[in-house]
Amino acid sequence: MAVDFRIPPVPSQVANELKGRRFRFLNRTEELTKDNLWNPCKLPRLWRYNLHYFDWLWSLTEAGSDGYAIAKCYAIDWMENHKPGKSATGWEPYPSSLRLINWSLLFFGVWREETTQDTNFREQLCVSMWRQYKWLHRHLEYHILANHLLENAVALVVGGKFFEGAFGELLCKVGNRLARDQILEQILPDGMHYERSPMYHARVCWLAKVICQCGDEETVAVVRSKEPGLERAMACMLHSDGEISLFNDAASGIYAVPKDLETIGKNDGAWSLPDAGYFGFKNSMGDSIVCDCGEVGPDYQPGHTHADTFSFEWTLEGRRFITDTGTFEYDVGPPRSYDRSTAAHNTVSIDGRNSSEVWGGFRVGNRCKPILEKWEPRPSGFELSAEHWGYRPWKHSRAFNYEVDQLVLRDRVEGKGRSEIANYLHFAPEVELEVSGKKAIAVLGDSRIAIDVSGIEFTLEATRTRYSPQFGVSEERSTLVTKFVADDFAEWSTRIQVNR
Repeated sequence: MAVDFRIPPVPSQVANELKGRRFRFLNRTEELTKDNLWNPCKLPRLWRYNLHYFDWLWSLTEAGSDGYAIAKCYAIDWMENHKPGKSATGWEPYPSSLRLINWSLLFFGVWREETTQDTNFREQLCVSMWRQYKWLHRHLEYHILANHLLENAVALVVGGKFFEGAFGELLCKVGNRLARDQILEQILPDGMHYERSPMYHARVCWLAKVICQCGDEETVAVVRSKEPGLERAMACMLHSDGEISLFNDAASGIYAVPKDLETIGKNDGAWSLPDAGYFGFKNSMGDSIVCDCGEVGPDYQPGHTHADTFSFEWTLEGRRFITDTGTFEYDVGPPRSYDRSTAAHNTVSIDGRNSSEVWGGFRVGNRCKPILEKWEPRPSGFELSAEHWGYRPWKHSRAFNYEVDQLVLRDRVEGKGRSEIANYLHFAPEVELEVSGKKAIAVLGDSRIAIDVSGIEFTLEATRTRYSPQFGVSEERSTLVTKFVADDFAEWSTRIQVNR
């Protein structure tokens, strides 16, 4: 397989640490013993998944001949000591797909010459990969769908490029057909991946490049038709600091952001991804804002959904100002429940409820269905309004009126009876929050930002909450909560004025 593919999918690890079986995933470093190298059962499942992805082999591509030698030793150890079984994490379809993509592109692409000359290893590798591809072909994740099934498809596409004969033709046929179907289904008309996670969207951008290297003519044509939209959506979902926005399940430092996209930094002004429901603005000063007025994700697989309808993120001069909470972990527990809750986002909660019924690790019951009312881009801002019934019998409407240095939020709730309303604003850790009575000032560097609420009788509460811009990271930040009680109806405004 003559593939020259040198764009790493993930940020680099330290090659010297990999020599000593020291791995860092999800901001957690572990030194594994030889006996538990592939089955460190006490570690979180997502950490073990990352171990079996073998994404970290890309860190060795800059280590010269030593890099190939270390990668070879790990591959041999895995082949000899991690056998299929119910407790074998590495044989689940998802990590199998990522590992097969990486092994194929590295050993028969980047390290093609070394592998070709290493006869015994090449034969052992080919036999093992044949078994892994055969197993994957029989265990495609139709029960999960979404990004899992797309990874399965791309792995088969790569395998079809790698193997010759009837088996290679089978992988090629199944993989390319599945890849075409999933790309057409999963990429929305506006270019955004339909799970609406900027983190997974970055991965899909990388997978698209893999398909263009390894797919058949028809599949490559489908991907090429989607690439401009993919790249534009990725550029929109990057803040002016070059990092992704954190809507839904998303964390920085997992997938390398394709900074070489020509559209990044060139979409000054208002922008919209109407199918995904994301709207925003960027300017040359380093300001950027992203608002979420879209559906939570595909109805049949909303596993990476957060209850974040009408939330937003705001960056000033390249510094995060108002932030999403991010994602601390995927394991079921209080951190996971909080990260997905409405209270963890910059929006309104009624009676402590979530706008979408998120539960468990990846479950969603009733889904919020926003109705877009207005999108009006302007030279220096935009106006955006929408409504939803996620708190039925209450309706929540929000209008964003953004101009450079000023955001006015106009909220309205209508329902029956008496309910407690809470409106959340979560600030980046470096923002200092000053609250005095019914006035609040946020300080970011040399900027003082006045926050004024009007239209209701309310109380302002300054609290400390958790911010997780990366998996496994927990930082304290200030959160401002506007609280009041509504009888059937309430309408109020929140004006955020930046004074630089």
